[in-house]
Amino acid sequence: MSSKLPFVSSDIPRDLRAFIDRVRELITGSGTNRIVTVGDLVSGGIAAQGPGGALTSPAAAVAPPATPTNVQASGAIQNIIVTWDAPLYAGHSHAEVWGSATDDLGAAVQLGMAPGAIFVDSVGPSVTRYYWVRFVNTQGARGAFNAVAGVMGQTGSDVEYLLDTLTDAALDPTSPYTKFAVRADLFYVVPEPTFNQEATPTATAVGDLWYQPSSDLTRTWNGSIWSSFSVTLPFVVNSTQQTINGVVVPPGVYMDAAYIKNGTITNAKIGNAAIDNAKIANLDAGKINTGFLSADRIQAGSISAAKLDTSYLTVSDASDFVGVGGAAADVNANTTTISGGKITSNSITATQIQTGSLVASNINTAKITIGVSSFGSYTNQVTDSNGQVLISQSISGGIGTPLFSVAVSTSSGAQAASIACSFLSSTSIGITVTLRSTTGAVLTSTTIPTIQIATF
Repeated sequence: MSSKLPFVSSDIPRDLRAFIDRVRELITGSGTNRIVTVGDLVSGGIAAQGPGGALTSPAAAVAPPATPTNVQASGAIQNIIVTWDAPLYAGHSHAEVWGSATDDLGAAVQLGMAPGAIFVDSVGPSVTRYYWVRFVNTQGARGAFNAVAGVMGQTGSDVEYLLDTLTDAALDPTSPYTKFAVRADLFYVVPEPTFNQEATPTATAVGDLWYQPSSDLTRTWNGSIWSSFSVTLPFVVNSTQQTINGVVVPPGVYMDAAYIKNGTITNAKIGNAAIDNAKIANLDAGKINTGFLSADRIQAGSISAAKLDTSYLTVSDASDFVGVGGAAADVNANTTTISGGKITSNSITATQIQTGSLVASNINTAKITIGVSSFGSYTNQVTDSNGQVLISQSISGGIGTPLFSVAVSTSSGAQAASIACSFLSSTSIGITVTLRSTTGAVLTSTTIPTIQIATF
């Protein structure tokens, strides 16, 4: 259907023709003041046309997948960790990781998918593999691979297996390999001596070494005398466990300082490590101390409540306030102890409870226990001259039982009993029961012993 208005050829008043021409310009014109139609909104991506011609929100913009950049493969002993720069195009869904034993994209197979920018390939030791990465958007469109040539990743050798192989070859007398062996319980490498001479030299610095050929002894200068060799050896091999000067030294290779360009370690115990960059396939840590772990680096599917030890979990804002149940209450983290699902009662004072933060709907009365002192029990009776009981009084203590009760006999003309209660002190009250006749005259009066009030 054309949006252009037909021209009016018949004679019409001048002012009406001017009006019609103006309407035609607004609808069919090309200026900035023309009327925008539904077709303009749909074609411009501003709106979409739903059932019955109704306007709806347009579908989210989805861009073609970009080409991955900075693809790298780092090998450990069992795993190769593939990383790349995070994609920035709109509508990204995931990345496909392809691999091959040779640098041939045609022979590569898809190894898996990753929603983020890292992929761990468990291949075992002594494996070389080439990798390619490409992105896929939410509409299922696949982009180009990062490159034609693959990125090589290589795992280290199984050190224990290699050591067993070397040991077997060393102990086999028929082995064709050239061998050099030092049969000693303690083998060490001595630094090059500073002085190699018979006569006592003049030392220039602490730690200077003097080797005397005739005695085959190496001595070190300690600042005042030449003494037996006592400097730290740079390299020592201890083949068996030994006790030296009361110190048990387990077997192993000891190095004072080591510079390793590429090392393969099956099991490591590190007292203090400074690492510029680490790629870890599996992390098991007692605790992580960091100010650089941001929420966007934690995938929601990776952490569940069962994996959080709340006894070591502290949540606080910049003012050291801990949020409990969202914004329902604020607890000062410096003075309040929360342990085992309860708050230690002597850790919270009235000044630390904000009345605007604690409402009745937030108090579970079933969980509140108020302690009271025991009142014990007491019974008293007032009788007339004939032994008729006029007043019977009782007191009992405890939660859920009456504090006191009064029974009045009407057989002796009594009309009513009145009860007077007064505070004797801040912690006790006194109760007096009076029996009056029908004329208002006092028949008898008795006082119940003092009741102590529990304080909290």
